[in-house]
Amino acid sequence: MQNQKLLDKVRRLGPWFHQIDVGEGVLTRCVAPLPGPQPMDHPLQRWNKIKDVLPADMSGIRVLDVGCSDGFFSIEMARRGAQVLSLDAERSAVRRLRWLQRHLGIQGVCARTGDIYRLDEGIGLTERLRVLFHRSLLKLRQVTLRESSSDLGYRPAQFDLVFMFALLYHLTDPLKGLERVAPLGGILCIETIAIDDELNSNLQLHVRMDGATDRPKWFPTTRCLKDMLRWAGYAHVVEIAGTEDKRPIYLAYKEGADLSRWRLHAK
Repeated sequence: MQNQKLLDKVRRLGPWFHQIDVGEGVLTRCVAPLPGPQPMDHPLQRWNKIKDVLPADMSGIRVLDVGCSDGFFSIEMARRGAQVLSLDAERSAVRRLRWLQRHLGIQGVCARTGDIYRLDEGIGLTERLRVLFHRSLLKLRQVTLRESSSDLGYRPAQFDLVFMFALLYHLTDPLKGLERVAPLGGILCIETIAIDDELNSNLQLHVRMDGATDRPKWFPTTRCLKDMLRWAGYAHVVEIAGTEDKRPIYLAYKEGADLSRWRLHAK
């Protein structure tokens, strides 16, 4: 018999976008699924496409999971030893992930509310206040001493991997989103809805998807997605999963990025 108290807690925290086993036979989406076209086991099918490509041992790897949602991927990478900073714009998603951390005893995950467009201002309130204070001092110095400088002193936090799944098509400005994450690390693992077209580089605006929200979504062609990644600074783009389900997965990386622990041959 399932734990009624646990069931009630999962139900109150929901609805859930990710199917996560919280023990005692309780699965989050089976209790309180978020309406939409995703299968009940979402995102297991996405995980199965990358689990043999990610390093098996992620000890010492710093990951930024931007748009983490309920935290399925953050948890799986932390279980491999990664230190994960999980960001999502939805406070309810961060609340669910923080509960999962406590309930499952997950180490190595720090969940915060964050906006991808503000990553150039620092990650977290403390860093943003420090950056704002420092920039204010530099601007004052420029005015009083009549100095000219484009360097406002901010150095973004660095990660070994930026992980960005099911987020790009939600952004009103997808290129700006990529430009915000690019300075944070040399490797980006990205999944998004894309149109299989290697000839034309363009974005298509889709006003509505059946069973989804009414927010318009930008769907790039595969050529456009690769062009945007390269424009943002990633010199190399490797396909991990194709467009057979309209959701390709790419590993994009800069010159000099350390891929020694990745298993790209496992595609």
